[in-house]
Amino acid sequence: MIKIIAHRGLWNHEEEQNANVAILRARDNKLGSEIDLYSLNQTIYCAHDMSKIHNNTLTYSLLDKELRDFDYFLDIKSLCMAKELKNIILDKKNKFLINVADDELKEYQDFGFSVYHSHNLSNSVTLPCVKHGLLADFWGSTKNYHKFIDTMKTYASPVFLISPEIHQIDFLPLWSVLKEIQKDLNNVLYLCTDFPKKAKSYFDL
Repeated sequence: MIKIIAHRGLWNHEEEQNANVAILRARDNKLGSEIDLYSLNQTIYCAHDMSKIHNNTLTYSLLDKELRDFDYFLDIKSLCMAKELKNIILDKKNKFLINVADDELKEYQDFGFSVYHSHNLSNSVTLPCVKHGLLADFWGSTKNYHKFIDTMKTYASPVFLISPEIHQIDFLPLWSVLKEIQKDLNNVLYLCTDFPKKAKSYFDL
């Protein structure tokens, strides 16, 4: 099964990336989102870095009340936010963490979070066994698409896959091979893309 995840929400221009309006727009279009989280002075913001904060504070109302129906991937951009995040996110069943620092992994897991293990597909398409799920990224490489697809046919864990256009690479070669095996997948493949509406149409979702 393929599920489409809107990279930084469903935004119309760059200033809307990670903003509440983009995240809620994705929800209203029946899409989950990947959301960057940045911490400053014990406050968590939906932002890629400090220059992008714009008072876009992460709130309980947004994550627990508004975002219940789809899956959300929270990209941890700062250290030492586990306790604050635990207090904001009470319902963790559809909230998954990516890019957690190794030395903070246990703390997040002890708080009940599902943390996806990162894997660089440009180095190896042999997918490791993981506890919760796998964050997979070709990092601009266009090699090994078919080898990766062959591996996915028998892989049991959910995979969060970064679509190539996020690295300014043509997405269609990867999307075309994903479409070939779309109905044969044994797991959930979350495709994180800057073109979520186009992806929904392409994969007939």
